[in-house]
Amino acid sequence: MGVVVVQIGQGGNQMGYALFECLASMAVSPPTEFFRSAQPHSAAVKARAVLVDMEPKVIQGIVKRAKTAAVQAHRSAWTYDAQRLVAQNSGSGNNWARGYYGHGPQCLDSVLDAIRLEVEQCDVFGGFVILQSLAGGTGAGLGAYLVEALRDEYPSSFILSHCIWPYESGEVIVQNYNVLLTLSHLQSFADGVIIVQNEQLSAICRTLLGVLRPSFDDINEVAVEALGCALLPSYWRTVQPSTQTIQTDVVPAQSLDFTNFTWAAQLKHLRQMLITGAHKELEMDWNVKLPTSSVHEHKRGVFPTNGHHQINRSLANLLILRGSGSDNADVSDFADVRMYPIWQVDPLSVAACSTSYGRYEIAAGLLSNCQSSVLPASRALTRAYNMFASKAFLHQYFEHGMEAASFDGAFASIEDLVTRYSLL
Repeated sequence: MGVVVVQIGQGGNQMGYALFECLASMAVSPPTEFFRSAQPHSAAVKARAVLVDMEPKVIQGIVKRAKTAAVQAHRSAWTYDAQRLVAQNSGSGNNWARGYYGHGPQCLDSVLDAIRLEVEQCDVFGGFVILQSLAGGTGAGLGAYLVEALRDEYPSSFILSHCIWPYESGEVIVQNYNVLLTLSHLQSFADGVIIVQNEQLSAICRTLLGVLRPSFDDINEVAVEALGCALLPSYWRTVQPSTQTIQTDVVPAQSLDFTNFTWAAQLKHLRQMLITGAHKELEMDWNVKLPTSSVHEHKRGVFPTNGHHQINRSLANLLILRGSGSDNADVSDFADVRMYPIWQVDPLSVAACSTSYGRYEIAAGLLSNCQSSVLPASRALTRAYNMFASKAFLHQYFEHGMEAASFDGAFASIEDLVTRYSLL
């Protein structure tokens, strides 16, 4: 099965390079889901990727970087296919409308042709992974347009969008407009949206990795390690294997060396991160507990604050385990009904792979459809409403054919989404 990665804009292309580096290094050999043979009987492989940007500089830079790394690396070399690059000579200038209404129609045929050629290289096509930012004009505006076009061109194919949420302090002055406009389109045309926040990635670099002034390369490396854990091959397993019940309840635990990692410890921390809405271990509050009542007696409309006084409720979770013992690890705590709405049935799925994840002896990843994005989305809404009320920068959007009704529709869509998630 082949998965085609579409890298859009500066942020998406830089993230894409980091992702393929991660996938190639974390697996024993470059996984065929994301790489294909460059030539018959050759160890060299090409990434199953299409690179899109409205300026050639970034694409040229990462293509050169991949070639240089391939020459220097002691692993199987990978490169990009020169026939899968789509670039123009004028950027979007952080203008969502220019990306969506201007560059979108202009470059659509070229992008779809490149994507079609890559899809045809797949024995079995498994869908798309879209890498894009939410703040700028190309990744956000053009990205939204291309996701909409892909849904029309490949109506039954899976589309997963991996979105970079900008620093809330402000990378781009109109970023709140761009974030809401993009998300409103993605929720209509993508099957899934993964949101990663630059603020949280930077905090992980500083507190866990000791990188005091993280670069975008540092941030991307953290993001793709989490994404790679979810994307690499695995198999579905039950939440509670039948033999595990006997082992957990009756058989004493095997003696372990002091330095050994255990699934119990790993999953205990991951579960607490989930129920507190924490993105890293150091910020989670161990005092936050699930309600003791079997009935969900939680206050509706309340979600985690900085103090994490309320639990982070989930709609559904996908738990991915990699490493020895992943098929028998006890994950029943993640199926606790108190973590989910009372009407949700079978909200937990578990995937496992006995192969270790790169340098990690064991690794657990969690894709959670939960309330953790409610607060940043609410803040973006408030700021965008205030700017819109004062008509700030609207002329930049209107001059490319956008109308005020498009803003109204996007705001209403995200406001409704925030309300529904806050009431889980």
